[in-house]
Amino acid sequence: MPAQAQQGQSQGVLTGKALLGVAVTHLHPGAGRSPGIVDLPVVKDSMGYPLVPASSVKGALKTRCARIEQADLSNGTIKCFDEKKICIKGSLCCCLFGGEAGEGPKGSGVITVLDLVPIAFPVASADQGFVYVAPKSLLARAAAIFSAVGGSDYAKLFTKLSQAPSEAAGVNINNKVYIFTSPVELKPAPIDGDANILDGLASTLREIHPLALNLKERLVILDDSLASKVVERALLRVTRVRLDKRTKTVELGGLWTEEYIPQGTIFVSAIIATGYTNEFCKKCNHCSSPEDCLDKALNKLGLQQGLPVFVGGKETVGKGLIVFKPLT
Repeated sequence: MPAQAQQGQSQGVLTGKALLGVAVTHLHPGAGRSPGIVDLPVVKDSMGYPLVPASSVKGALKTRCARIEQADLSNGTIKCFDEKKICIKGSLCCCLFGGEAGEGPKGSGVITVLDLVPIAFPVASADQGFVYVAPKSLLARAAAIFSAVGGSDYAKLFTKLSQAPSEAAGVNINNKVYIFTSPVELKPAPIDGDANILDGLASTLREIHPLALNLKERLVILDDSLASKVVERALLRVTRVRLDKRTKTVELGGLWTEEYIPQGTIFVSAIIATGYTNEFCKKCNHCSSPEDCLDKALNKLGLQQGLPVFVGGKETVGKGLIVFKPLT
């Protein structure tokens, strides 16, 4: 399959699809315990912006795939599958995403997923209710993802947005917006003739989550020197307690604070065909090329219609729900 990976690809472009994601609930991709004020912070990059690691995304997609495959198995629609386990012999999901721990060297998954990079955070605005704040460095990272999977139009647009010359730029028509209580002067974003591309992005987002309505009118682009402070204040911190069931009082050591990425945050990622193969693919000849593997992953997961999955932690308390959809 590595040799086949070169077929159907433009030079320097991977076989893959850019994904848009919108947080339906608050997200907690945990970074473990911290000695600071927040006991359980979220994972952050070197700039201090939160993100969802690729391992969390891949695990969520594989779990979703396995549940679908188990349902197909019980319905008798899978023929090349010997036992009711995720990765026995002819599992399509383990062909796509790799085997389970402890099963030996059966080979890498033929599909990989990138980190979920946030491109816009909903933050409070004194005069608009909320606006979407887009840090320039994250817009540049999104442009790189689009470029890698062949989304040249979006790569061009996001590169322009990331290079907005002013300290604060916005594509909405107002001259000033108040983020929290601080005024930010708005200048036209350098989108020129690419407004229809931004409209297409906003249209896809509207299909995923109502918070993404009017993205074009609410998008505010900020330099990282200001955006990092705004995003830090936009993160949600929740203090939780663990009660003694007999006395209904807080247990010793049962008080902690968790950090969350706010609902409505917009993410960019990509699902990519690696060009590798493994034993699960070979047993049932699941896919013949990287393009075929990618199509099977998209179809099996139902990504084209919008896929709701849980990522990160705190699923049992109603956190972590996000919806993905490929950006065509």
